[in-house]
Amino acid sequence: GADWMAGARGAADDPLGGLPVAGRPRLMMMRSVDTVGAREMFRARLMKSEEDFLGITGDSGDVVLDPEVAVGDTAMTFENVSFSAGDKVILKPVSGHYEPGNLVAIMGPSGSGKSTLLDILAGKKSSPHGGTVHFNGRPRDRLFQRMSAYVAQDDILPACLTVQEAVSFHASLKQERPSKFTTEMFEQRISKALEDLGLLGVKDSYIGDQSVRGISGGQRRRVSLACAFAHFPQIMFCDEPTSGLSATDAEACVKYMRLIAHKYGITILVVIHQPRVEVTKLFDELLLLTASPGRCVYNGPMSGLRQHCAALGRPVPPHANPADHIMDRITPGNPKSCEDAFVEHYDANGRPSIDVVVEQQLHHERSSAIEVLEAQHAKLAAFGSVPKLRGSKHGVRFRRQLVLVGTRQLTLYLRDKRGIVADIMISVGKGVILGLTYLDIGDKDALAQLGFFFMLMMATSIDGMKGIPKLITERRVMKMETSEALYSEWAYILPFTLLSWIQAIVSNTIFIFLLFSISSLQWPMFWDVWLWTTMLYLTMDSMFLFLSAVAKDASLAMVMALPFFMLFLLFNGFTVGRKTAPR
Repeated sequence: GADWMAGARGAADDPLGGLPVAGRPRLMMMRSVDTVGAREMFRARLMKSEEDFLGITGDSGDVVLDPEVAVGDTAMTFENVSFSAGDKVILKPVSGHYEPGNLVAIMGPSGSGKSTLLDILAGKKSSPHGGTVHFNGRPRDRLFQRMSAYVAQDDILPACLTVQEAVSFHASLKQERPSKFTTEMFEQRISKALEDLGLLGVKDSYIGDQSVRGISGGQRRRVSLACAFAHFPQIMFCDEPTSGLSATDAEACVKYMRLIAHKYGITILVVIHQPRVEVTKLFDELLLLTASPGRCVYNGPMSGLRQHCAALGRPVPPHANPADHIMDRITPGNPKSCEDAFVEHYDANGRPSIDVVVEQQLHHERSSAIEVLEAQHAKLAAFGSVPKLRGSKHGVRFRRQLVLVGTRQLTLYLRDKRGIVADIMISVGKGVILGLTYLDIGDKDALAQLGFFFMLMMATSIDGMKGIPKLITERRVMKMETSEALYSEWAYILPFTLLSWIQAIVSNTIFIFLLFSISSLQWPMFWDVWLWTTMLYLTMDSMFLFLSAVAKDASLAMVMALPFFMLFLLFNGFTVGRKTAPR
């Protein structure tokens, strides 16, 4: 469903101007068209690629680059990329170059540094590493995140969001929408993308997780791919996208990636673990690593793997899978292993030619990141005026981020009916139990009320602990989405804080109201008690939020909360006083 970005052709029979062929970007001004004309043109282009997408189910042949809809115009070059953890070498220097429109497999045994290499190329590795990564012959800059997409090994998606909402959320945040690109057209584009991936039948189903029933694992994997492709990236990085999928789902997943790579000129790098022969044939290029430490043993066309093995004196049997054959020979500890021979052969025969290509590409600068974005921006003008191109790493303005993220957070909160009911029941339970325990405490003297107020503070302060597991889960989603430059951290924190405060105020109001109703406290004191307990609730809730942000998991966050509670118990005014505190 990427045809809407194509703009319009400049031929005589089309009034909207021409589009650049991938690899030859050119900027142009396109005059806008009326809404009706844009809608008709959009529908026509939407249906144009229907036959191509039949290739996912094997009903049609391979596709070739379509200049009218091509969006990819970014070549990737990396030189001597390496990584070490202390004294342990994880990945020895690896170099390579890939032109737009290639589907590249990164394979190797466990411990070969496949995911490490992918993370370095995608800019996800924060630890120091060796080597350089260039795009179009230029060093990677802050705009790279707007041009790329990353699909993690785990599907990190909100469980209570529907399939269509998840894809729409990513598409809306990565690119400004033209003025005449109507909501109807946007929904059609999303529906077409879901249909292409076989997800149209579950578009209104929750994504789900262990506690929320949702779609299958294979469907969830395809949703992650749809979210990544929603903004038409120049390059995609996929970390084991077929992990945990059936053979049929894995093949369909790779077919989809091959389709969008070839049709739209997008470079896709995929870490994959020993695929079957039907899947192996779908890849254009192969970067093969051996382990202990990670070293390159092959970097070239997938079709040249048999010839490479034959040149080394280890030919692939006629009906064998070349990937299985070579993996047996480069896996340390395997009886058939001869990884050192493969490394030496590559260093002598393969690496020199790769180094020459890399050196040439590093001195051949093409379109910069801003120029590529400007070309995409110009295409959108076919559907009306578009906000000025931003030089930020985020695709849309902060106000737009705030609205979209806040709306999603509110939607997820309202759909978590069990959580809402649990919050209300906890507040009611606390109010009833504490009120009955201290029945008529309002009619007793101040000394008798001391224990009551101590328990009131304790009941208020520990309430926020129940939200730690949920905070840890949301943190994973937020970290993944902000690393993809979908939105800034503040666009998440502000609506999250507002929603948390509203929830705290409602819960505490129910609690204090029931408490006053049962315990015979003086009603003129209600607002004073409500104010101080609400402030205490928000303070302790902020502490739990801090612990959830720094702890590895929920259990560690709760353990870390214990010292803070000890300090609270000591210095809350009920235990240690001025006379007993050390001077």
